[in-house]
Order: sequence, then structure tokens, then C-alpha cells
Amino acid sequence: MTIYRPGKTANRIRCMDNLLPSNPVRIAVQFAASLAGLLGWYVYAYSQSPYRPGSGSPVGWWGWWDQSNYMKSMLAISHFDLSPTSYFAPPLYSFLVAFLSFVAPHPFAVADGLLLLVYFGVILTIGWRLYGYWITIFVTVATLAVFSKITLDQWIIPWNSSLSAALLSALFVIFFYFDTMRERWRPRSVGEWGAVALFFVCFGAMFATRPLDLCVAAPVVVSFLGNLLRARQAGDVTRSTLPYVSQVLLTAAISASIVPLLYLAFNYAVFGSPFGGYFVTAGANGYFPLTAPRKAVSILLDSSAYGEDGQSLVENFWPAMLALPVLVTSLFFAKRIVRIISLSILLQFAIYLPYADLLPANLIRYMTIHYFKWTLPWMALLAAGQLLHWLQPRGTKSGGAKAIACTIILSFLFFNLEVVVPDFAYYRDSRSSERHDILIDVDREKWFDTIDVKDGPRSFSDLMFELTYVEIDGQRLRPVADFRMFPAQWGTRIVFTRTVYGGKVRVVFAPWTKELSSGPGISRMGTQAVAFWCRIRSCRDQDFARSPTPVEVTPTVPPRENAHERMRIVFSSGGNSAAFVNHGWEKPEDWGTWTSTGLATVSVPAQNMPIERIQLEVTGVLSGLRPSQPLSVSINDCVVITRSLHFPGDLGASLMSAEVPPNCTKADASNEIAIGTDQTKSQAEVGRILDDNRQLGVGVLALSIW
Repeated sequence: MTIYRPGKTANRIRCMDNLLPSNPVRIAVQFAASLAGLLGWYVYAYSQSPYRPGSGSPVGWWGWWDQSNYMKSMLAISHFDLSPTSYFAPPLYSFLVAFLSFVAPHPFAVADGLLLLVYFGVILTIGWRLYGYWITIFVTVATLAVFSKITLDQWIIPWNSSLSAALLSALFVIFFYFDTMRERWRPRSVGEWGAVALFFVCFGAMFATRPLDLCVAAPVVVSFLGNLLRARQAGDVTRSTLPYVSQVLLTAAISASIVPLLYLAFNYAVFGSPFGGYFVTAGANGYFPLTAPRKAVSILLDSSAYGEDGQSLVENFWPAMLALPVLVTSLFFAKRIVRIISLSILLQFAIYLPYADLLPANLIRYMTIHYFKWTLPWMALLAAGQLLHWLQPRGTKSGGAKAIACTIILSFLFFNLEVVVPDFAYYRDSRSSERHDILIDVDREKWFDTIDVKDGPRSFSDLMFELTYVEIDGQRLRPVADFRMFPAQWGTRIVFTRTVYGGKVRVVFAPWTKELSSGPGISRMGTQAVAFWCRIRSCRDQDFARSPTPVEVTPTVPPRENAHERMRIVFSSGGNSAAFVNHGWEKPEDWGTWTSTGLATVSVPAQNMPIERIQLEVTGVLSGLRPSQPLSVSINDCVVITRSLHFPGDLGASLMSAEVPPNCTKADASNEIAIGTDQTKSQAEVGRILDDNRQLGVGVLALSIW
């Protein structure tokens, strides 16, 4: 007969139990009081939030892109409306809010408050066991209070990342429940099998919330499933039996697939395809894993490579200076639950960093920090708790001295990393205030991922607007997916998502740009690299040289192909289009003018010679809900341009040129140019600007005639 003897694990459990008060009633009262205190704090912070509708502005966060779409889909679900234009993000968060809307006022606030309680309850449960109640409550509350803008505020503002964080927290606490009874990993009761099923339901639910977060949950899911499969009965030396393994796998498969299958069926009903909607638009801006190392340094440690200081995580959340090294060290010198949570935090950053639209400039400014909000209190708690544990005598027995030494070494390594451009080359450029662009002839042999424009525009909002674009040897690059522009102390910095090369570079700024003066200028190009110990050893100065020596490059094409341009019609509010437009136009705006019908016309007066060539600068009404838009241009009923604009490649302005046949124009009379599209759509219909219900055709910036 085999006699069961508790091993080291049971002893460790008893040690952890010593951190808890012995009175269960006292435990329950403290836990309930902590949650009640947080709920009261949440309600007060919600009422004082400057982003709340009716506080800073009547619309508040409902005027933001994500939040407006959450509201739109919640209302559609409440009214059983399955129109494709109502759904942009995965629907589970909106389903939760729609359900609460039937039973509670302010359903978004109620939903987010409940999700915050789940998240906080899990931190309190696990932290209490690991480090004690007072350390856990002090560190967590201090983090939410001191760094409220990037922690508590991100729970108050409606984000579907709140639901994802709560689901991930549920995985942690269910794993922790089983892990504190390792001698009984094998479920025996109906309740324990129910906990197993709930674990995998929560995992599957993440697919209908934020699908990429499934990767973040992978460590806890793999460990949970592995422990279940190799579990033994208490006192049994044999391995798990085939019926038991089959039962575990069947429970996991069925539970994890329930919500994903419902989500795919929902997509099929709404979009006609299981992978329509969100899956079409999620990666529209691009995902570039090779950029992860330099983006990790810029986003986590030092944002200066993107033209601005003070935008990185460490510069806005100083506990990360200590937490990042502790997380890495904990992978080797900590308990299993700490290793799993640490790895999940590191994966959260690693998986999102390659997204082209995640940059230091919008981490705090446009609140993409909400991707990582669940990690911040955990980072502070694990850093404080693990360091205290390693410094205690019992911590040294489990590698505490090694862990402290490893943390110190990693801290030195991490915080001597910097992204620099060691190979700047300076070039002369040609600038046009009329066309709001610059032309640069560059060395075709030189690859680059950074362009600095001396005395270029410095307005962040203008540079982030999608009507800015870059052309290299005539190929138009996409904003966000291929490059982004940032204000810098010397002017403008342009950072590409990948290294590029070419002989002729054209940079086009927003039409209302005022800083650009016509004439010659100076720009520089180079390739970013991660440098170590840059503050101590000699690194090339990143400031713009006062008296640079430009590289001499033989131009590959004439300086400006519009040298013989006979007429240029500018459609912005300060332009000259009023003298030429006929019917089918909206009022001019500061960037250009929308057409208001399927066909809009322009009259060009007699030129005493036929029109030989035209060039049109346009933008469409595009989104994932309207991925393409046909466009045609005709002169005197003679079609000269037929093309379709596509999402996301043609977001922003696109140039269209065509040679005009001689029989299509009149030399001694006016010529009518018609710009047409298949149908007008509102910005609200395609999910771009919810309060813009104007029926629009295409946006026209300029028309050039030769």
C-alpha cells in the first residue's frame, strides 16, 4: 500500500497560508472592504473624468474612433440590427454592455466597473497569497493613484481591453487555485470540472474580444493544460489514464470553442464571411516583427528616436525602470505563477510592438497605453514583492542573491540602450509652398529609414493627418503602414517602418502647412540602430549639423516635372477653385473639397491650345467597410482616367495622371472636366466619422493642367 506524504509543495502552501489571517470571516471582510473601496473610488473618478461626456465636451469620448464604434455596435445589438456598418471591433464587449443596458443605467460604466473589480480582485487574491495583504493593497492602490492617467483612467474610458484584461485575470486566478493544491491538480468534483470548463471558456472568449491577446494567454493556458494532463490521483504513482486524458482534452476543446464558433457565425451573418469585418481591417496598417527591437527601446525606454522626449513607458511610469529587469529575472528565480504572469506581461509588449500604429507619440497622447493597462499594477507589485522576497533570508535560499545580481545587471543593460542614427547623410532639397512638398535627389546606393527635414512643419496634428504622404521613385507609400511624420526640434522627422532606397524622394505635407517656404533647403537621411552605452561612449551627435556638407547627387529627373504646368486649381478653402467649379461640390475645407454627387464638374477656360495632360490629387471615402471606390475623370465626355481607390493602400491623397487625346479637348473654348464615382457615402456609413452624415463622393485637393 502506498502511503501519501505531503512533499515540499504542501509545505510551501502552508507557508503561504501563514501570510493570511487565520480567521476566514476577517479575510472575507477585508476582501469585501477592499473591493467596496475600489468601487467607490471608481465611481468618484468616473464622475470627475475630464473625458466623460458632458464634462470636457458634450460628446466626450463618444467622439473618439473606438468608443464611437463600441456605442454604435452596442445600439445595433440592442435593436437586433445586423447591418455590417454597425460592427467594427470584435463584438463580445458590446454584447456585454448591450445586455447590461436592459438592466442598468449607464451600461458602459457598469460593465467597466465590474471588469475592474474582477481584475483588482485577482491581483488582491494572488498578491495576498504571495506577498501579504498590506504590500499588495499599498502597491496596487498607489499605482492606480499616482499614475491614474495611464491606469485608472483607462478603466473608466470604455475600451474592449478592459474585458480582455478581466478574462486574462480569470485565467490567472483559476490556475492559481489549482496550483496552490498541486497534489490535487486532477479534478474530482463537479465544481472543479466546472472551474476547468470556465477556464477554457474565458480563454475562448478572448478571441471575440481582442484575438491577438490569445497569444498573451498562451503561457497560463499551456501550463494549465499540461498540469491537468499529467495529474495523478493523490497517493497514486501511476500516470494519468486514457479516459481521464480524453475527458480533459474534450472539456478543453468544447469549452474553448464555444465563443469563437459563435463569433464566426455572427461574422457570417453580418458580413457574409466568418473572417469578415474586424479580421479584414485589423492588420490594415501592417505588422512588422523586424522593427520590434528598436521600437522596444523607443516605446519602453527612450522615445527620442521619434522626435520627442518624454513619450516612452519609463518616462511616464517610472516603476517600469525596476519592473522590466525584475520580470525577466523572475522567469528563472520565482514561483510558477509569478513566472507565468511575468512572461504574459513581456508577451503583451512583444506582440503589440510590431504594429505600425503603435508608436511613442501615441502611447500617452492617444492612449494606446490601454493595450498594456493590466500590466502596470502587476509590474509594480511584482517588482516590489519579488525584491522584498529575494532580500529576505528565506529568499536567498531560493536564489535570492543570484536574482538580485541578475536584476542589477539587466538594469544596467536596459537603461544604457538607445536608438540612434549613426550614418546621417545630408542632401539639398527643393521646396514648394504652393504644392506643400519637398523633392530630394538621394544616393541610390544608400538605404534609409529616417528622413529629417530642416525647418519642416512642427505641428503634431498636421503631421499625423493622413493627407501627408511620401513618394520614392514615383511609388506612393502609405501613411502609418509605411511611414509616420513627427515634429522635432529641427523641423520634421519621418520614420519608415522598413528600410527603403531610391533616387528621387518626394515628401508631401498637409495642404494647409504654413511653415514650408519655396526654395532650396537641407534634409538628411540615415538608418536607425540600437546602441549600447551611448551616453558614456562616443556616439554621433543626433542634432542637426549647423553647417552640413550635402552629398552631391546628379539629379535623375528634372527638378520639377510641373515646370511647364499651365494651370493649377487648388480646392482648399484658401485656393482658387471657386472660379472653376460648377455643380456637385461641397464647401471648401482647409485641405480640399468633397464632391457631393456621383458626378461633379469643373470648367476650364480656353487655353488657346489643347490640353495635353492632367493630374488630379484626390482622396476617397474608404474604410474596412468600404474597401474600394471606383473613380473616373473625363474631359468633354471623353474618359481619360478610370481607376479604383483601395483601402488601406489609397488612404490619404493619391495622384492620378493621364495624357489627354487631342480630339478630347478644345483649344478655343472652355473644357468641362467631370469627376465621377459609383455612389456617394457618408463618413458615418463607413465608420470613419460618426457625426458626419453628408453624402460624399471623392475629396479633391488639386487639379493640374498641361
